[in-house]
Amino acid sequence: NLRVEPKNGAKKRLMAFVRERPGTSGIIYCLSRKSTEDIAELLRAAGVAALPYHAGLDSSVREANQRAFIRDDVQVIAATIAFGMGIDKSDVRWIVHMDLPKDLEGYYQEIGRAGRDGSNADCLLFYSRADVVKLKRFLSDQSAGMDDGELDEAASARIEEMARYAEIDSCRRSHILAHFGERYEKDNCGACDNCLMDPESRSARVDMTIPARKFISAVIRVGNRFGATHVVDVLLGADNEKIGRNGHQSLSVYGIGGELKRSQWLELGHRLVASGYLESVPPYGVLRVCASVRGLLKDGEFITRPLDAGGGASDRPTRSKKGGARPGYEPGQVLGSSGYAAKGAPGPDSETPADAALFERLRVLRKRLADDAGIPPYVVFPDRTLREMVRRKPRSVEDMEGLFGVGAHKADRYGSVFAAAIRESELG
Repeated sequence: NLRVEPKNGAKKRLMAFVRERPGTSGIIYCLSRKSTEDIAELLRAAGVAALPYHAGLDSSVREANQRAFIRDDVQVIAATIAFGMGIDKSDVRWIVHMDLPKDLEGYYQEIGRAGRDGSNADCLLFYSRADVVKLKRFLSDQSAGMDDGELDEAASARIEEMARYAEIDSCRRSHILAHFGERYEKDNCGACDNCLMDPESRSARVDMTIPARKFISAVIRVGNRFGATHVVDVLLGADNEKIGRNGHQSLSVYGIGGELKRSQWLELGHRLVASGYLESVPPYGVLRVCASVRGLLKDGEFITRPLDAGGGASDRPTRSKKGGARPGYEPGQVLGSSGYAAKGAPGPDSETPADAALFERLRVLRKRLADDAGIPPYVVFPDRTLREMVRRKPRSVEDMEGLFGVGAHKADRYGSVFAAAIRESELG
């Protein structure tokens, strides 16, 4: 499941996200080393077993923290991108990005570390447009004194492409696959926040065609030579040196944007870029119109979610049939376009309290067996196998035939122990 949320209040939302997934393994990616340590400390203070991982730690500490995560001694690793290469932990249930990744390639690789056992996994990205500014500033600092301008522009373009992913209203899965040259045939992936919006939320989208045409017209009138900030200054009728120097106070679009706040105009500009009507040209983010604007300017529509006065990515709770606010998807759930849970690996959503207790009992047993053997718990059985055991409740080794991940060797080695635990649980 792919989801993007606004970055304001990210730590509070992170804590809620982790509490909704007790006992599950997750990775939190942060941009800076200090952030990994702060996040790990925040989680530990809340009773969540967490450790940091970054290149600044002593190698022995890094290895110990990585080993603790692989063996389920800790639930969470807060890490920089230094973590994850070569990590083969199949039961990572969720990934959180506290900051915008530098490019879609890195993001795709990092979220790919979740759900390798075939069970459902959740990926949450906290996003603010300020992240784009921060990443470009880092890029500028790193390239100071270097002559390779093409490299700088390419890196800046990758940052903008990552921002477009965070800002789009359309299917996130389709956007990622298109980036890698693959076409996604379905209209609704059933597993990203945009596709999972219920009908009421979709109907709550607003017609921003007129403001969108104004913004595009302003880009054209200033000659496709300025960034979003200057375009918004023109629309709002700002009186500054740059406008006076370029004579833009005499343009027909000068001062015609009073219906929106500055932050809303900027957010609209980001969405027009994300929708492919405008392009942001590195390294300075100069806006240029794309060929697709002709249709919008002629008789097209620009329907989008309401603009947030604070800017940033989507901050839109959806509404259930009862009218209460709820997230666009429940933790771990995969919904199809019909609204029904998609078929696939069993998940925790429909568990009874007794099932949840049995799953935890099997996890504890698995951990003990793994520690005795000096191996990671998922090598004994992945989470998906444990959930199938909870669902089918095999009472003997023979009953385990056909369970995911239970071959003859593992059935012979571990089957009787797990079957006994299941029988004991039924006796109370």
